[in-house]
Amino acid sequence: MFNSLEEVKQLLEDANCRVDQADLIRQGADRDMLQATQSVQRLNAENERLRQEANQLMENNSQLMRCISPIVQAMTEPGDTSFLQSLTQLPARFPNYVRGLIREVLVRVIASVLVTRPNYDILTHSNGAF
Repeated sequence: MFNSLEEVKQLLEDANCRVDQADLIRQGADRDMLQATQSVQRLNAENERLRQEANQLMENNSQLMRCISPIVQAMTEPGDTSFLQSLTQLPARFPNYVRGLIREVLVRVIASVLVTRPNYDILTHSNGAF
């Protein structure tokens, strides 16, 4: 099967080299697995700390949250997935919300004037506002 003792020695040496390489790869994989496990544990601990901190903030600010909640709910849009997302979008949505409220108030005032004083000419008394 083998032609010489040298070939057998060479095959054994190659096999030992491959075993050594496999051991090095396994040691590297073990080290990487340990680092990944430590990272996951560290991130889980940080996540839990942040969750507890958020819960504490919610408890401490429950009165503020009760006051703000109706405002945020009024400005919540269909695509929002959480209260926090709605809250972060509040500054961007507030001007449009106020414009809508002003428009609604103006429509109701004009409607009231037209109902209570049917002969009143709004365009004449608007001073160019319309």
